Amino acid sequence: MIKTSEIIHKLLKNSKEYIDIVISLLRLEIAEKSSALLSSFFTIMIIALVFFSALLFLGISIGLGLSFYTGSSFLGFFIVSVLYSIIGLLIWFKREKLIKLPVMNAILSNFFKKD
Repeated sequence: MIKTSEIIHKLLKNSKEYIDIVISLLRLEIAEKSSALLSSFFTIMIIALVFFSALLFLGISIGLGLSFYTGSSFLGFFIVSVLYSIIGLLIWFKREKLIKLPVMNAILSNFFKKD
C-alpha cells in the first residue's frame, strides 16, 4: 500500500507545479497585454506626429495665404494663431469627452479583451 506521507508529498509536489504554471501563465498574459498596449501607444504617437506636422505646414500655408490677401505677414499669421487658439480652447473645455474617456476606453478594452 501507498503510505500517506508519499501521497501528501506527491500532492504537494503537484500543487507546487500547478502554482508555478499559473504564475508563468499570468506573467505571459501580462507581457502580452502590456506589449500590445505599448505598440498601440507608439502607433498612435507616430500617427499624431505625422498629423501635427501636416497641421503645422497647413497653418504656415494658410498664414502665408492670408498674408498675401491682407498685405501684412503679421496679420496673416495672427489670424491663424487666433484660429488655433479658439480650436485649442474648445478642445480644452471638451477634453474629458474628446480625449480622456476615449483614451481610457481604448486602453481598458485593449487590456481586457479576450483573444
